[in-house]
Amino acid sequence: MLRRLPALVCGLCWLLACPADALQAGEPATAAPDCSSLRLNQLKVLGSHNSYKQRLPDAVYQAAAARGIDSKALRYGHPALATQLELGLRQLELDVLSDSVSGQQHRLAEPLAEQLAEPLAEKWLGQALLSRADRSKYQQPGLKTLHLPDIDFASHCPLFADCLLALRHWSDTHPAHSPVFVLMNVKERGAFGANGGGFQPAQWDAELYRVLDQQILQVLGADKLLRPAAVQKPGLSLRESVRQHGWPPVSRTLGQFIFIFDGDATQLRRYQAATATSEQVLFASTGIDDPQAAILVLNQPVAQQALIKSAVAAGFIVRTRSDEPENADAARFNSALQSSAQIISTDFYQGAPQGVTALQYRPAQVTATSVCANKANFPKN
Repeated sequence: MLRRLPALVCGLCWLLACPADALQAGEPATAAPDCSSLRLNQLKVLGSHNSYKQRLPDAVYQAAAARGIDSKALRYGHPALATQLELGLRQLELDVLSDSVSGQQHRLAEPLAEQLAEPLAEKWLGQALLSRADRSKYQQPGLKTLHLPDIDFASHCPLFADCLLALRHWSDTHPAHSPVFVLMNVKERGAFGANGGGFQPAQWDAELYRVLDQQILQVLGADKLLRPAAVQKPGLSLRESVRQHGWPPVSRTLGQFIFIFDGDATQLRRYQAATATSEQVLFASTGIDDPQAAILVLNQPVAQQALIKSAVAAGFIVRTRSDEPENADAARFNSALQSSAQIISTDFYQGAPQGVTALQYRPAQVTATSVCANKANFPKN
């Protein structure tokens, strides 16, 4: 451990706000830090992009390309959610869509089962691509987790509830784990647009957003969630609360998940209107001046470097991305680090099925190793 400390001096000092000469070569700081003062926004984590996604055979993407679909950016995948958490990742991303009958979004007992369970790619290739178990999952009513119907549908947990169960099981077996951020995207378009054929997901209304919140609560349990109401102070907006009072201590977030809704402006308005602020499960990623601003999604660490730095300095938590699919970029990863964003998402972490070893990033490159981080059971690989 001591042999690694010199290489982590900068990250350690950033985390604990200690002076640059706090550590001599190979020697720990003499004064023990006050771990009780370490706040959630003072941690930095590495995460994955579209974490549920499995890669399909190349023939699928080639068939899609032959039909005018740019499928190059689809050729990646990840191990199971629990495996990623074991590797030390502390941010996951889940896409959710509804297979309800169009215009009847709250009638989840009437999914377009056969269409979703028989993707067009199977017809193109004349072969089954879904396992019997996964096909059965897609035929069940409820929210689904997959990237793109018909052409990029392989998921470790086709049912959203199964994704949540995987998180719950892992958390139950690691009860004091460091907090895990879960980015959420709602899918409302098929692979070919509204009029291009194939499966068309339902448009989300207030009832579906309430179903989403309720399912997260029911599967994970309120004790495993840090919700906006736990951060917002009486008489203040969430933004004012974060800026004036800060985030909870890490010690109060151990064993918890923080869900972030990364939606467009219309989706965010519908979600915020669907549920009273005091009951919302998701932190909505709004603009920095919005009253509900707390966790921001700023995915361009080069172009948005100054904005990310100022947002972090103002007390916000920021998620950014260090690469695009199939394009590992060391310079962009370094920009993400330099931006001070607390959450860095990548497809090229150590243990990912894609990328060369030289461009696979380790949680320890993002997360400073310290006494406080150790006490928080933070990943050190």
